[in-house]
Amino acid sequence: MMQVFLCKNMMPSVLYRCSLILFLMLLCSAAMEAQTVRISGYVLDREDKPIPFAGVKVRGTGTGATTNLKGYYEFRMQSTTDSVTIEFSSMGYTGVSRSIPSLTQDVRLNVRLADADIELESVTVQASRRRLNTMERVSTKDIRVNAGPTGGVESLISTYAGVTQNNELSSQYSVRGGSYDENMVYVNGIEVYRPLLVRSAQQEGLSFVNPDLTQSVQFSAGGFTADYGDKMSSVLDIRYKQPQEKEGAILLGMLQSSLYYGSSAGRFSQITGLRYKSAKSLLGSTDTEAEYDPVYIDGQTFMTYSFSPNFSVNFLGNISRTRYTFIPQTRETSFGTLSDTKKLKIYFDGQE
Repeated sequence: MMQVFLCKNMMPSVLYRCSLILFLMLLCSAAMEAQTVRISGYVLDREDKPIPFAGVKVRGTGTGATTNLKGYYEFRMQSTTDSVTIEFSSMGYTGVSRSIPSLTQDVRLNVRLADADIELESVTVQASRRRLNTMERVSTKDIRVNAGPTGGVESLISTYAGVTQNNELSSQYSVRGGSYDENMVYVNGIEVYRPLLVRSAQQEGLSFVNPDLTQSVQFSAGGFTADYGDKMSSVLDIRYKQPQEKEGAILLGMLQSSLYYGSSAGRFSQITGLRYKSAKSLLGSTDTEAEYDPVYIDGQTFMTYSFSPNFSVNFLGNISRTRYTFIPQTRETSFGTLSDTKKLKIYFDGQE
């Protein structure tokens, strides 16, 4: 009986205490709620379109939010009487900041972000070569190291698209099936009429262009300007050197030898070259037994006298001797099958 009496007396006291604790908790919650403010708004571009995933942050703190697909943001922070700066940023836009003197109540803050202007560093493009229409520049270094029976510029030109060379013992070539005499050759602006043996499209064993005197070479297989004339196939534009000081070289070989000398004296400059070639040892290996004694001699000079930087007189001189001596004797040809081989031997009389 005593235990029941005590419980009945203690029940009002417990209920009172619980009510008091619950009331105090509600007061604290209300006080805390009264100490925070809500900051919200929209982040838009200059066309009033929402900017999604833009960052909104209170400067100097980790408090902030990110806009949704509609550009809306919202976050809460402790109220304060001090000034607060809110920063807005997004990739591709120029960031802005807004200052609020004090945060004592909810704030609605809408901002517009301008497109970011990115200034790129300047880029300078410089051409490595001068291109005139379809003129292709040929490396003079390749000309001097070009190997072949004829060598020179023409044998190198024959490797270009549309250019063919039917006879390796001749410097003649054809472009797109045209005749060999439809190809123009210019040396320092002077047109050269070069075929010395025009029968059957044969030419001298030496190319007219002297590689030792050459400074630059340009070639076009079509589409060149009217400055070069009206022939249809191609144009080969050669520029000979104008030495500024003394220079020279000597080349000795089994098939060809050459030498050149260049000098300059005041307004006058000159470059002169001599070439000698004999294809006797080369032609002696053909099927036709004959007496071969082809000899080619060539001498060229290019002189310049400058009256002023814009006016000068040029002289191009060329002298050559081509002796294509060929006295055929016999020629033996084998034909037939492996089991029935026949030979034809032809005897020649006369000379070419």
